[in-house]
Amino acid sequence: MSKLYYPTPDELQGAKPLWEGGWGCDDNRGSWFHIYQELLVRLANTDYGRDLLCIDKLPYPVIAVRKNMIQFDLSRDLGPGYALADVRTGVRWGDLIRYRWLAVKKALDQMNLRILLELPKYIIHEGRSIPILKGAVETAFYPDAHSESATVDGDLTHLANNVTWSDLYDGPADAVDDSAALVDLILDSDAVSNRWDFLSRAFILFDTSALTADATITAGTFEFVIVQRSDDFSERMVLVASDPNSNTALQADDWTDVGSASMANRPLIGSYTVDSDTYNAMTLNSDPGLGYISKTSITKFGLRMNSDNDNSPPSWSGDGRSHLGMASADTDLGSDKRLKLVLTYTLPFTPTVIMF
Repeated sequence: MSKLYYPTPDELQGAKPLWEGGWGCDDNRGSWFHIYQELLVRLANTDYGRDLLCIDKLPYPVIAVRKNMIQFDLSRDLGPGYALADVRTGVRWGDLIRYRWLAVKKALDQMNLRILLELPKYIIHEGRSIPILKGAVETAFYPDAHSESATVDGDLTHLANNVTWSDLYDGPADAVDDSAALVDLILDSDAVSNRWDFLSRAFILFDTSALTADATITAGTFEFVIVQRSDDFSERMVLVASDPNSNTALQADDWTDVGSASMANRPLIGSYTVDSDTYNAMTLNSDPGLGYISKTSITKFGLRMNSDNDNSPPSWSGDGRSHLGMASADTDLGSDKRLKLVLTYTLPFTPTVIMF
């Protein structure tokens, strides 16, 4: 069979090195180490791979390989989330892979072949071709800025005054905003005991039709830059499904067009970074999160405070507020600060096999 081929950074760029990414803890998306991360990790978890890459033979699996860092998973002994990073100055593993490129390339071929052999067996149609998988692709999707062409982002607010929790929760929306620089989630209490003033719900839509029906989604994050925050009620933001009447404009009677099933983890909003620059992320769960993504049309998300989502008021305090103001598609911070949905997926293809 034809050998699988992994061009060197120089070959990929026509004698211009492919970007290797920053330090081991930085964002390496798009780098050589990111493109071949799955194969590198597989190789690093074999005895031959650890010898080839000069990786310490600790009794823990390798979960990341960077140009200057190897990361080990310690969750077996210390619990979920614990890891050990072997970080070196310079670009130790980048230089090592260059120096041993022919051996590394051959080993990566072997790792890729193992992946293919692990796929379900297919019958070769007329002896000509066999479906296999492309490598994983990571793509970011954004709502449209105003005026929208396919997708909208924005919020609805019930501007109540001195009402019960039930009246606050039931709405209706009194204010609709789908063209401001911020998407806001707000929960405000009144000065009168156990009475409430404001509640917001947000709608974030993404055109994910570029995935196509054949895509297999393996991971996803909802990411956002926070400009404003207050949190007197220790709230959590919840990513849910939504179904507004229009994909390109919000209206007051969309108030009830939000779900309650959580699509992602729900950290305390007090744990997020607030600097008008740094992306925070919520990791989509498998079900319903990743399964909810539309591969051929519009993916419609909503955002709610957890007290609203669970229909359970927080402990009241007078004139309290929990609020997140996130950079919208109409932000004046720049297009790279917009709300976004980042998906990792694979697509099938049918290569030609020449039979001798």
